[in-house]
Amino acid sequence: MLKDINIHPDIAVNGKEAVELCEKTKYDLILMDIQMPVMDGIEATNLIHSNSRNKKVPIIGITADALLGQAEHYIKQGLDDLITKPFHHHRLQQVLLKWLPHLEEKLSTNLKSVSKKLQNTSIQHVDIEEGIKYANNNQEHYLHVIYKFCNNYSEIGERIKNYFMEEEWSDLFREIHSLKGLAKLIGAHELSDLAQKLNQKLKNQDDEAYQIDSYNELENKLQAVLSELNEILNI
Repeated sequence: MLKDINIHPDIAVNGKEAVELCEKTKYDLILMDIQMPVMDGIEATNLIHSNSRNKKVPIIGITADALLGQAEHYIKQGLDDLITKPFHHHRLQQVLLKWLPHLEEKLSTNLKSVSKKLQNTSIQHVDIEEGIKYANNNQEHYLHVIYKFCNNYSEIGERIKNYFMEEEWSDLFREIHSLKGLAKLIGAHELSDLAQKLNQKLKNQDDEAYQIDSYNELENKLQAVLSELNEILNI
């Protein structure tokens, strides 16, 4: 991702190597994986901030631990900011601009190019304009949202069918309810409406709620949406 915007980083495979690099070289910014072998990212961050020539350099943590409140927890331990995995390259660019404002010209050119392509993209199952509105008219944030949707929901169709086959109705209702809300946020209205109708049928114990065809229809629509979202991310 960094090389795509002409940034060539030094790479450390663990926290100990990161500390050693920072003793030799002055950096503009450090991206620190929190979960690493030999020495974790938090320990490495504290050593870098206390003992190296990079004492005042911003260190951005990267973690798959996205639980509520964890960002504040990690920042209190010495990090300056946090990125949660998986993330789209636009989220990385957003953080780089926050801490390295001198990169604005280089990065804004890239973002404007993507935004223009996004505006000119025409697809059937996702209302891009509506999705951007839900993202507070922030196109970069919208791209980050759909990236997370693709990663988190690529297998939801299979989970829904498994809940149906095992007659785990409460889990099935919860999963479809979650899908309904998130589909609406990204502008996938037809998918959201299908999920809403299916949820209502489950709530009313309608006969159609216990027929596999209803879930096949939802799965087909979901796959169509995921296909188009991946098309957007690859523009």
